[in-house]
Amino acid sequence: MSKTKIIKFIGGLGNQMFQYAFGKALEKETNCKVLFDISSYKKAKKTIVGNTGKDKNGLCIREYEINIFKNADIKLAHSFETNIVKIFNTIGLSKKYKEKDAFNYDENIFTNHKYSYFTGYFQNEKYFKSIREQLIKDFELPAIKENDDYNKNLLNEIECSNNPVFIHVRRDDYIKLGYSITIDYYRKAVEYIKSKVENPTFFVFCAEDVDYIKNEFDIGCEFKLIGEKNKTRETFYENMRLMKACKHAIIANSSYSWWAAWLNENEDKIVIAPTPWMNNDDKIIPENWVKIGV
Repeated sequence: MSKTKIIKFIGGLGNQMFQYAFGKALEKETNCKVLFDISSYKKAKKTIVGNTGKDKNGLCIREYEINIFKNADIKLAHSFETNIVKIFNTIGLSKKYKEKDAFNYDENIFTNHKYSYFTGYFQNEKYFKSIREQLIKDFELPAIKENDDYNKNLLNEIECSNNPVFIHVRRDDYIKLGYSITIDYYRKAVEYIKSKVENPTFFVFCAEDVDYIKNEFDIGCEFKLIGEKNKTRETFYENMRLMKACKHAIIANSSYSWWAAWLNENEDKIVIAPTPWMNNDDKIIPENWVKIGV
């Protein structure tokens, strides 16, 4: 077990992608086997109230989802392996690493070889930018289901559009947590895109609050709303495929749209992100993205 490291998966799909990316970089830098612990999802399921998918506070309970990617190399940690690591930590043969700042890059993390169990979000591309090409391959989505004409038609519409731009809006639990972004950010972002891109076509992604988009989301231009019918338990990842197909991006302070923008291979892409991202911190935003205040 001395050459084995374990990373705890926590959060939704976007967060799991950060943890996976960090794990693959850790594997490469330390030449150690990296396993992933999914035990937190079993515990979280017990807190769901009825069939709501939420806990008693109304917050969404996330599931283990990253295994939907075709090429992701995920080796899961078994309970006996995590128990051995805990014993090693207790007797001082190894150390646990608990992240203090989700957005900060810790340059010592790859060099302290005593660390064996990692808990955190690791939301900084400096951890894994060097393996970008590998991650693009690892995060290849499965083919659209053969009978899924709805998403096929949406993808075709985006690919045939003139300079498609995706706009991601997070509502629902973000409102409860105080993380939702004002409409002023989106208006400023749209104006920036219009000043740089000829005849852009805007696609708004917001599966959680369709009424808000239809009745209140006035960003000064026409757009197509995506998210009314295509986000289900079976197709939760399809919006990422559609976002990635757009040439440019206006993202929310969301790891889901962060990854859709980061994995986009358009060399001339413009990605606009809100600043500060969250908790007065924006180190998660890559240097070549455009920051617009919220």
